[in-house]
Order: sequence, then structure tokens, then C-alpha cells
Amino acid sequence: MLFSNTSDIKKYVPVNVSLEYDTIKPFLTAVERDFLKRLIGSTLYAEILDYTQNSSAIQKGLLDLCRQAVINLALWKWTSGGAVNISDIGITRPESEKQKSAYKYQEDALRDHLKEEGFNSLDAVLEYLEDNIDSFSSFKASDNYTIFKSNFINQTSEFDDICSIGASRLVFLKLRRFMTLVEDFEVLPAIGKEMFDKLKAFVTDTGSGSGSGDPDEHSSTVITYLKKAIAHLSIARGILDLNVNITDKGFFFESKEGSTNSFNRQSNLSTGQLSAMANNAKKTGNDYLEHAIKYMRANIESFTDYEDSAAYGSGDGTEGMNFDNTDKKIIRV
Repeated sequence: MLFSNTSDIKKYVPVNVSLEYDTIKPFLTAVERDFLKRLIGSTLYAEILDYTQNSSAIQKGLLDLCRQAVINLALWKWTSGGAVNISDIGITRPESEKQKSAYKYQEDALRDHLKEEGFNSLDAVLEYLEDNIDSFSSFKASDNYTIFKSNFINQTSEFDDICSIGASRLVFLKLRRFMTLVEDFEVLPAIGKEMFDKLKAFVTDTGSGSGSGDPDEHSSTVITYLKKAIAHLSIARGILDLNVNITDKGFFFESKEGSTNSFNRQSNLSTGQLSAMANNAKKTGNDYLEHAIKYMRANIESFTDYEDSAAYGSGDGTEGMNFDNTDKKIIRV
């Protein structure tokens, strides 16, 4: 484990001395298993556990960030259930004449702070690994590495420039599978496999097309349109598929409740609001995909692979692309 006593914990968060290590230990174990290990992979996790005083400054920097994330998330889990007693008489909370439980708004504010700080620290772990990737070869070789070389959009910053995700690598990780779905089932059929592979070869290390080096002006324009289409369509798929959170906090609106001690409470968006957001993202993505196709058709001499494909077909190749029967009882034949 990353922590072995209360003294280590107090280096990262202000903890009352009455908090025993054995009290928080189960939550530390759960967070390391469910969050950190899954995020960075088993190999790097094992390496971090072996870091000692003789470790390099870069390794110690990673260890500090991991500890910061783990303790905040462990305390967040503890405040959600660890501060109560379970016995034969039911669930009770400890209280005495000298010490009383915090007000609910204080408890909620603390939980929100711990959760936000914990997830932000996990994000910082990924950023630190990317910035020092040559020092962490096991992570670079893992599936957890967030600069993906198999998608059109292969960096968090690229996606964030198109659709704001708070520059979060955690969010980018969640969106990866949706990007793959969009590429396979929406982009590839629209432009044909040969053209798809050729354009993808310009931006990945795994493309099987003949492209190499920097793309020409026409290819670069189409790639830009495709990246924008993929980003928006991935958001749309994420909302509709999950119908919950794309980020660790999800899609929320803020509302105020209570008296002078009120606080901002976050509530899930309604199904209708989520559907509206998804439809808007889908329309924007399809518009960009349509732009890509129209550009190729207008400059077809530069896209012979597309011209020779079944995707080229007849017309302008965009018929029905923006049709959407979400929440409508319509069958298209």
C-alpha cells in the first residue's frame, strides 16, 4: 500500500490525530484497487509500491501525486459511510457532549471537495506520466497510455480543442471506446476503407494505408473535418449509450436550496435534456462529416481511393445522414 501509518497520511491532508490508521486502511485499499491500479496498470502500480528513498526525483514526484489522489478518494469514501456505526440496533452516528456531527451542508461540502481533489489528482498523475513518459516505459507500453496511436484523435488536448472536456485525461479515457465506434461504424462506411486507412495513416502509427509523412493540403483539410466529426459524434454516443456521466461528475445543472446555510446541489439532467444534448452533438458531428465528404467530392482528383470505393456511389453521398428518430416512433424504409 502507498500509506503505512497516519503520519504519512497527514503529509497530504489535514487529518485529526484521532483518526486511526486501521480506520481508514480499508478505504485506502479499495481506492488503490478500484481507481489507481486500473488507471495506471498493474505493472506500474507494482513499481510505485517499490519506490524507496533511493528512487529518482521523477519517481518520487509520481509517488506524491498518487498518494494525493488515493488519500483524498479514500477519505471521500470514508465520509460517505465510514463515519457511522452498524450494530444490532441499526445504523447510528457517534456524538458526544464535546463533539457533535457536522451539519449536512458541511458534510456535503467536504465530500465534494475530497472527490474533486481526488479525481483532479488522478488526472495530474496521467499528465505527469505523459510529460515524463520516457521515464515510465511500462506505462508507455500499456493499454492505459492516454496518447493513443490508433485513433484519429490521439491526444486529450486535440479533443478538448474541439469539444471541451476540461482538458481531462480521465474523460478522454472514457471517450476512447466511443471514438472507436464512431470511426468503425460512421466514418469508415462514409468514406470507404481504402480512403479511411490512407487518411488514418497520416495521424497514427498503425494505419495500413499508403500515407506517410505529412498530409497534403487537401488530405489535411479532410482530416480536420473528420476529427471534428468524431469528437462530436463520440460525445453523442457517450450520452446516449451511458445515459449517465461522461465525466466522473456527469452532466449536471446547479440549483440552490435551503436557507442562508444553503449550498450548491448538483442534480442529474433529465432524460429529455440529455437527449437534446446528444441530438445537438450528433447533428454537429454529422455536419462535419458531410463537409468532409463534400470537400472530397469537390476535389475528387486528390481522393481517387474514395472515388473508386462503394462509398462514393451516386449523388453527394450524404443522403439521410442527418436523419434521427431518437425518441420518435418512426421506421425508415
